[in-house]
Amino acid sequence: MDYCCSTLKGNTHLPKLSGFDGGLRNVDQGFLKGGMIRGSLNDSVWVNHLQKSLKFHKRVSKITNPGVAFSVITSDNGKETLTLAAPRFERRRVNPKNVAAIILGGGAGTQLFPLTSKSATPAVPVGGCYRLIDIPMSNCINSTINKIFVLTQFNSASLNRHIARTYFGNGVNFGDGFVEVLAATQTPGEAGMNWFQGTADAVRQFTWVFEDAKNKDIEDILIFRAPDFGLLKFDSKGQVIQFAEKPKGDDLQAMRVDTSLLGLSPKEAEESPYIASMGVYVFKRDILLKLLRWRYPTSNDFGSEILPAAVTEHNMQAYLFRDYWEDIGTIKSFYDANLALTDEVPKFQFYDPKTPFFTSPRFLPPTKIEKSKVKLVLGCQTD
Repeated sequence: MDYCCSTLKGNTHLPKLSGFDGGLRNVDQGFLKGGMIRGSLNDSVWVNHLQKSLKFHKRVSKITNPGVAFSVITSDNGKETLTLAAPRFERRRVNPKNVAAIILGGGAGTQLFPLTSKSATPAVPVGGCYRLIDIPMSNCINSTINKIFVLTQFNSASLNRHIARTYFGNGVNFGDGFVEVLAATQTPGEAGMNWFQGTADAVRQFTWVFEDAKNKDIEDILIFRAPDFGLLKFDSKGQVIQFAEKPKGDDLQAMRVDTSLLGLSPKEAEESPYIASMGVYVFKRDILLKLLRWRYPTSNDFGSEILPAAVTEHNMQAYLFRDYWEDIGTIKSFYDANLALTDEVPKFQFYDPKTPFFTSPRFLPPTKIEKSKVKLVLGCQTD
């Protein structure tokens, strides 16, 4: 298909054609407003006149620079109506090789006690043979994010053992990536005598790893933490304008929003008037280091300190996640989420072949069942 390209200078004047109604028209404030050209452009009076005015030439070629705007006039459009539209600019995609993930190993896990009496929260079994940490780990692997740090502190022995058995030489290929366990430790100096004081402090104590030569190409940092009742508001452009963690009383009422604008029915919007944070954050590396080291060096938590303050200083964007998500921070919610996996068509599936979940197989003796008819079992289905 032939097309012609032209660029307009500030002093360009389009010809006025008597009796011509159509084409690019309504010149206002230096911009051409899109119109429609009906009929063929072959030997078009308007096109020929425009060609002489703008001094452009027809040629057969391909547009190879999608980031450059062109005005395009085709010569073989036929009799149908041709609409001139603005070029589409694609959003810049992040290279996963330049992304690092940080999975916070959780605090003392008191809400899931006694399941956390001898193991960290991420090491608690879920869905039969899996551990909670297998979910964010597998999500990273399936997204080709292969640089993963796991920060641990409380009851970390079983978690460290599971990570070593599952992700070190167990068929999971990280290519040029890695999985590193960063355990809480004490260092020289008064400040170094403290253990992790919160989620932000845990990351702050290990910011030096991003200055290592092997991590020099990391541009974005993805942080996974256990959600802790964080609520947010954002404007029509998706920019977060307010963030609050565990608000109460009037502060809680102030976080109410009309969630029907997000696609909920009026009844659902009345029952769910809040937008909750999932505890998944993405930072530009330089911004994260600035916030932790220099802007808020004494703030210890992301949800209650760093994010509410950063909202007013940085462009913080919200991403609406419309798939399955459940807060399993209590024994009851954890039990209900596990039981829901036995549904005939569960909302969350561990066995999607396109996005497999990895874990360490435990060679345990088989379950023995007598005088029973088994229909549905956690993790498998029988006919």
